[in-house]
Amino acid sequence: MRSAAWTLCPLLTVLLVVRLLGAQQQLLPGSCNFELGTCGYISDPEYGTWSMNEEGHVITVDSALLKEQQQAVLVSPVLDQQDWSCVRLVYQITGGGSLQLFLRPDGDNFDYRMWTANQASDSWLIASVDLPNSTTPYQVLLEGRPERGSGNSVAIFEIHIVTGYCIECNFEEHHLCGYSNSWNPNVNWYVGGSVPLISLSPAPGHYMYVDSVYAKHFQEVAKLSSPMTTVPLAGCLSFYYNRDQERGNIFSVFTRDQLGHYEDMWRPEVFATAGWTLVSVDIKAPHPLE
Repeated sequence: MRSAAWTLCPLLTVLLVVRLLGAQQQLLPGSCNFELGTCGYISDPEYGTWSMNEEGHVITVDSALLKEQQQAVLVSPVLDQQDWSCVRLVYQITGGGSLQLFLRPDGDNFDYRMWTANQASDSWLIASVDLPNSTTPYQVLLEGRPERGSGNSVAIFEIHIVTGYCIECNFEEHHLCGYSNSWNPNVNWYVGGSVPLISLSPAPGHYMYVDSVYAKHFQEVAKLSSPMTTVPLAGCLSFYYNRDQERGNIFSVFTRDQLGHYEDMWRPEVFATAGWTLVSVDIKAPHPLE
């Protein structure tokens, strides 16, 4: 059996792993679930208008309502968050169109594109976008651009902004911080817990695990992927794991860039551990990778 208590958190200090484990991350200004309004977000008057759903919870730009405009831009209040933070969007593109996220630094005449999506989906998707630390206040801009024709729209269900890197995760949230499971019909990563993680915290916590008892074929692989990084970052990748397995199985951590190139980062030196074991690995990501 291979059991990993992943609090897979690329951090600058190990203490943050312990502090974040088992606790909900506090939402920062600029977060909105659109239940009671738009939280200070407004449509840029130079473009089309984002519209709240009659029942709330969703804000949408629909091609049928754009008239002559090609896009609608949703502008956040001015944010003054000097530490590194992460924007998590729950969004959906229906039919055809795109959604882009820009940063507009205060006093700057240029909007910096941080992220874009143009794939239609019949369900809600989660995007994670890193916002680098800055001493300059800024605004977040969300540009929805549905294609011309009926049935095309771009919708946002939720905007969460939290402190830290987007690939930090304690697996306590229902969305798993944007991590994705490369689905295998037999062997996959699952959420485990809630059990006491003795070496980390006296309180119960969740973790990700994979068990070879379900494997049916030789060399089956369970792969858990982080969100793709969106800005250059460097630091220490820290995680706790618990491993109990026979020889012949492989547990490893590697990176993959947008072109599909892989690079090994770490492999354990032992096949089993007595408990949760801390690993720290230097990581440099000058280009987008997961």
